[in-house]
Amino acid sequence: MKRMIAVCDILGFKELVLQNDLKNVVDRSLTFFRKALYHSMCQGDFPDDMPTIEEIKKQNRVGFSWFSDTVLIYALDDKDDDCKNVIETVGWLIFETIFRPDTKIRAGISYGDVYIDEAKDIYLGPAIIEAFEFQGDQDWAGGALTDSAADRVPKYVLSQNVYDWYLTQYEVPLKNKPVKLRLAIDWTRGIHASLPFEKLTPISPDVLRKMENTKHFHDLVCTFCKGN
Repeated sequence: MKRMIAVCDILGFKELVLQNDLKNVVDRSLTFFRKALYHSMCQGDFPDDMPTIEEIKKQNRVGFSWFSDTVLIYALDDKDDDCKNVIETVGWLIFETIFRPDTKIRAGISYGDVYIDEAKDIYLGPAIIEAFEFQGDQDWAGGALTDSAADRVPKYVLSQNVYDWYLTQYEVPLKNKPVKLRLAIDWTRGIHASLPFEKLTPISPDVLRKMENTKHFHDLVCTFCKGN
């Protein structure tokens, strides 16, 4: 079957685990991340308590699986609304996690053949591989669509309603690859403090580069901050 697929990785997760007490990682970082994941999928009130995986799966907007620092989000069907739900969910999740130093994510969204057996926890297919590899190619905290995913976005959306789908045309920064105009996830829609990246302290040149690329996207795209 063909589905819209997103693979989201938590940036710097290895360092987070190796350099901190595991209980603190679970109690602070992963507890917040799971709450943000629940809110992004269910889009109701932000939860006070950490939801269980079963509670998250009760929503019927998208399917998902989570292992370590990687979250798989997939469309439940191949209708336009199902594809939009995946993109919108990723947009919410990037926004809700991006202003913390420990939960930023990078997401690749692809479209194509997958085999999914949620009951047996089996997820495989070319679209998952493509989404995983593309998220790893990106040099920022954020997300973007592969060519296959962009081709699945309805033509009327590209010409009229790209904003409604949390998308924007942007030259996505890639590692050691030519930059080209792509459909990027516009995560800047939520209400937030102006210039929220200025107080973040880089810990390495690699982190600094990703931060600068992320801030450049924010400053160029964010209509909320431009209006304040």
